[in-house]
Formats: sequence, C-alpha cells, structure tokens
Amino acid sequence: MNLYSEFGTNKSKEEGIKVEPMPGIFFTIKRTGGSNKQYSEAATRKLQPFVKKFNSGKSIPLDDVQKINIELFTEYCMLDWENVTDRSGNQLPFTKDNAKKLLQDLPELYSFLSDEAGNLDNFKDTEEIAGKSLPA
Repeated sequence: MNLYSEFGTNKSKEEGIKVEPMPGIFFTIKRTGGSNKQYSEAATRKLQPFVKKFNSGKSIPLDDVQKINIELFTEYCMLDWENVTDRSGNQLPFTKDNAKKLLQDLPELYSFLSDEAGNLDNFKDTEEIAGKSLPA
C-alpha cells in the first residue's frame, strides 16, 4: 500500500466537488480540512471560547456550537447549489444567507454535507462513485 495513494488528494477537487443528497439536487462544497486553511483558522477562532469553557468543566450550549458550525460551513465550504427550492417549491437562489437558513432549518442536510466535505475519499484522485460526488 502506498501512503500517497491512501492519503494524497487532488487539489482541484479540494476546491469544490458536487454532491447529490437527492436525485437532481446538487451542492458544490469544498473540503473542511486539508488545504482549506481559511476554514480551519476560522473554526479555531470561533470555537475557542467553547473549548475553554469545556476544559474548565462547564457545559457547552450545543445549539450555539451548531449555529457556529453552520456559519463556518456556509462561509468557507459551500460554494453553490442547483435545483434547491424553499418550502413552497420556489427556486431558492444560492446566497450565503439562504444557505445558512436552509442548513439551520434542515440540520440533517447540514450533517450530510458536512460529512461529505470531511470525507477524504471524495477528494482523492480515485474514480468517482456514481451519484455520490462529482467534479465541480
């Protein structure tokens, strides 16, 4: 086994891949780790107060952490979407504010997208898995 094939990534894929959580609905996302230094640095800054609180034995309001994680994700990882609609079925244009609201309304969608953005296999030079991730 070769370490480069196991842990190496395709830098262009790290700049954005398309994932399809439902047939015909696509989200273009960047990787949450690796070369996405802006995401990592912002996460460290924004989550630091919660780490200090946790380390001192205090409870952490999970809703606050979730809200920050969604803000970080929409700001530094979510690039675009296709065929996304609002509750009434109207096309929803991609904006950072719309993305934040959508992911706050649909935490399971956030969880799916976040998992895909953190999945190293999605950013390797390997063959694509049909229906899972596509080059952006």
